[in-house]
Amino acid sequence: MSALANRIAENEPDGDPQLVEIGLILYRALGIDLKRIDIERIVRVTTAFCGLGIAAMQAVRADMKRKWQHHIVRSAMDALGHASH
Repeated sequence: MSALANRIAENEPDGDPQLVEIGLILYRALGIDLKRIDIERIVRVTTAFCGLGIAAMQAVRADMKRKWQHHIVRSAMDALGHASH
């Protein structure tokens, strides 16, 4: 999802229609109603997945997968609005 979101963002507004369609399918799969767009939900989902993807890649590069795992998951859940207080 993270790589796809980045790829869609890199394209011009009239970019690859297949990429856009795949992105829309993923949003629908995550419960986003495209007929009644909830901007906050779209931003939260996009932020969670993009952040998760980048943080996971960095954890692998730094050989910190296990140490970062809990923090990465918690941060993604926080972005989705499921903060653990």
